[in-house]
Amino acid sequence: MQTLSEGTDNHLILLAQKGDMKAFEELMKRHIHTIKSVISSKARFNPSMIDDSVQLALVKIWQRIETFNRTLSFEAWIKTVASSSHIDQLRKELRYQKYRNLYEVETSHKGKEFQDYDSSLEYWDSKKELVLEVINLLPPHQAQVIRLLFEGRSRKDIAKQLEKPISTIKTRISLAIKKIRASLVHQPC
Repeated sequence: MQTLSEGTDNHLILLAQKGDMKAFEELMKRHIHTIKSVISSKARFNPSMIDDSVQLALVKIWQRIETFNRTLSFEAWIKTVASSSHIDQLRKELRYQKYRNLYEVETSHKGKEFQDYDSSLEYWDSKKELVLEVINLLPPHQAQVIRLLFEGRSRKDIAKQLEKPISTIKTRISLAIKKIRASLVHQPC
């Protein structure tokens, strides 16, 4: 009887698809260089993410091994899974950075604006004026949907009133909010 290290990739894949963790580990020992290579090529600007991305890729490969079609190339499949898991991790990191930056902008003023009631009202009034100024700088179709949204209308009502598909209204709102956020983050506080 042959040991796992002597088994072919197809044999190990079959065992791994049946839940054999030892077979999966042997399979990954054989292909770890491929996974690292794919991720390293994509993470050249952020090498600190490589180990985390490799671990995430291994987990996703294990979770999806049952879906692998053994008539296809296993190496091509793991490259695809590794690449997509790294891209997922990059997206999460970018979202984290974005929200961390927004949080830092907002919290950098906590001590200042709430020292007394009058100064906090002035602070938020200044933000309100800034948001209104930014809305006035938006393209007219985006400014219109944001104003209607601020009036308390639903996306569905706005779509009906403007005789546009709801998807168009959602896109306009999304684009407008991105522009408003970007303008507020870049403003001195």
